[in-house]
Order: sequence, then C-alpha cells, then structure tokens
Amino acid sequence: SPTYDLTVTGSGYTKQGFLGEAEWRQRFNNGQYTLKIAGINQQDPNEFINTNTLDINHGHTVNSGPEGDPNKFRGMMGTTGQFAINERWDFGWDVLLQTDKNFSRTYNIDGYSDLVHQSSIYLTGLSDRNYFDVRAMRFEVQEDTLSSDPTSRSAKQPWVLPSLDYAYIPDTSVAGGQLSFNVNTRVISRNRLDAVLANPSDDTSINNVRGIEGESSRLTAEAEWKRTFTTDGGLQLTPLLAFRGDAGYVNANQASLDAVNQMGTNLGQDVDMRSSLARYMATLGLEARWPLLFSMPSSSHVLEPTAQVFVRPNEQYVGGLAVPNEDAQSFVFDATTLFERDKFSGYDRIEGGTRANVGFRYSGAYDNGWATNAIFGQSYQLAGENSFAAPDLVNAGAESGLDKRTSDYVGLVGFNSPSGFSGSVSGRFDEQTFE
Repeated sequence: SPTYDLTVTGSGYTKQGFLGEAEWRQRFNNGQYTLKIAGINQQDPNEFINTNTLDINHGHTVNSGPEGDPNKFRGMMGTTGQFAINERWDFGWDVLLQTDKNFSRTYNIDGYSDLVHQSSIYLTGLSDRNYFDVRAMRFEVQEDTLSSDPTSRSAKQPWVLPSLDYAYIPDTSVAGGQLSFNVNTRVISRNRLDAVLANPSDDTSINNVRGIEGESSRLTAEAEWKRTFTTDGGLQLTPLLAFRGDAGYVNANQASLDAVNQMGTNLGQDVDMRSSLARYMATLGLEARWPLLFSMPSSSHVLEPTAQVFVRPNEQYVGGLAVPNEDAQSFVFDATTLFERDKFSGYDRIEGGTRANVGFRYSGAYDNGWATNAIFGQSYQLAGENSFAAPDLVNAGAESGLDKRTSDYVGLVGFNSPSGFSGSVSGRFDEQTFE
C-alpha cells in the first residue's frame, strides 16, 4: 500500500536460536507512526555469564539472567509517532518497552540500540510569539549490569512526569521595550539514590548526590523587560529588569537524607535539605554595546565591544546543600555563555550577586560567501555571594572558571563556508597565567 507497509525479518544465532522482528509503518495526511516488535527464546543464556569476574552476581548479567533465573524469553515493543493536530500543534511519542533493559542493544534492534534510550510522549505548540511544550520522559540505560549491582546506572535514572515549558512575548511594547514571560515546571521521581563516591570502596566517601531517591518538583515563573537606546555616536544601551519566582517540593527517603548529611560532613558544609521551598530573584541590568563597522573592498567586519552589569541579591538556599539539582548539572563556562544573564544550564540553580561581563564580539562577511566570527572576554563578581563558588549537591560551579571573583578568560573563533560547512574552536584560559 502507498500509505502503510509491514516488514518481517529473522536472524539465526548458533548458540541462542532464532530472533524474529516485525515492523509496521503507516502514514496519514497529518502524520505517521511505527510499531516494531522483536523476540527470541534464548537457547543458552549461560553463554553470557562472565566467568572472569568475582563480582557480587558471580558473573551473571542481564543477558544471562540472575543466578538461578536464566533469561530465556526476551523481547521488545517500540513505537514512534508524530502528528500535526493543526498548523501550530504537534503530538508525538517515542516509547520502548522490553522484557529486560538490555535486549534491544544486545541484538542491535534498529532504532532502539543506543546505550541510553529516552522514551517520551509530548505535546508541542508554536506560534509567532508563543511556545508550549509538555512531555513525560523516561531514560533507560541499556546496560548488561544487573539492577541488583550497586554500580547499575539504569535504576538511578528518573521518571519525568511531566516537564513543561511555556514562553510568551506580547505583541505590543511595554514602556517602549519588550516584555517576555517564561514558565517551567518539572516533577521527577527516582527509584534509587544516585550518589558518587570519592573512594568506591568506602560507602561514606560521598562527595556528590546527583539525584535523590524519591520525588521532587519545581515550578518557575519569570518575567523580563528590556529596551535598547541608541545614541548619536552609535552606542547601544539596553536596560533590563527581570523577576523570577520558584516554588518546590522534595520528598526524599531516609537513604537520600543520610547521603546528603554524609556529603555535608565530608565537605565540611552545612546541610539544610528542605521538604518545600519558595525563592525569588530580582535583577536590574544594563548592557552597553558599541558596534564598529570596518568596510574593505571585498569584505566587511563588525567589532562590538560589550559590557554588562547585573545587580541582584544573593541566591537563596545556596551553600547549605538544601535543594536538589536535577537540570543544572552540566554547567560549562565558555564564550557562548559569557554574556548570559544566568549562566546556569537549568532552572534548579539561579545566578545571584552582582556580576559584570566584559569582552567583544566580532563578525566578518566576505564577497566569496565565507564568514568569520569571534568572541572573547571575562566575567567579574563585583558584590554578593558568588553562586559558582557556593557548593550544591553536584558542585556544579567547582573548577568552572567562574568560582572566583575574577573569572578565567574565554574565547571562540569560528567560520562559515559558502557550502554550509562551519566550524569553531573555543578555549578557557587561566586569568593569571593565560594557560
């Protein structure tokens, strides 16, 4: 049929037997979906036992099954879909269900064999000045380690039920400037504590709690106003006002509370884990940019010295190991985040204190279609508590280059070719030795 098809395949394994697969695909006027199933009745699961290890499972793995319980029948069902409800709204899913966490990766099931598979169901809306996205997610690590092993990663992965993002920019200006609103909320549930040990053989050497066992939720709402003024000399001044409020709830089990307390003891930090919290952040900012245009016979170049200052109170609930950090763990300070008002990668942390960012941007355009760009600068903590020097449950700001009053230097140089190929190189350099 021109709108649907069924593919059936089979593979034979000398030690495990026959693997059968079937995939159904169907297309509609407004979308499509797929459904894949696969299964095998393993003839000799013990072939997967690692006889060269003396771990707590005596070499038994997910592929072999626990000791005394061989993993015979294994299978999966995976489905994807994407449908346009109308010109602004999309609905879709990508869901994997399997008899054990490593079947699809072991047998290289097409589309489902990645080490980490994200199952999700989502609803997304997009218009000129509105964005809405709500989704439920589950991360599955397709590993061969049994869940009973403390080193298993899969059991530590969270359920996200749900995550919601909403952004809105009104059509009309407010006091001559642009007003924007942003809302984010997430509810996370985890079945096993995710803690990192400085010494794997010492259960008390906890120096990082990446995820609590239990539930946590957060609701964030933020409003920002900014307006740009241009002087006769070409200097552009952009004042900014922003206000953000958070409310959160934490239901951690006793093992998680004990781990946080042990981490505080190891690091010499106070522990103030909250079951609920409310916090705010108000920001007064000013950005000054002075674009300078240099025209040449076959190219043009813009050099833009830039300086920013943001005046804020200190971040609340920081330094006391009080708030789980689920979405702001992957913090990287580089040229792309130099001029960000809040440099944290997620909402669970908020940048506080008074900070200045100083540097320049450069862009060049050439008649042959090539383009170049660059950024360079440095950041300064002028007053208040440095959020990047204050510890949290994952020590997100440690050794980041921002955890001191004068940051490291950051820079980037990039290019774009007429064919669409682009590249860049970036670096961070010590503020004293430039190494």
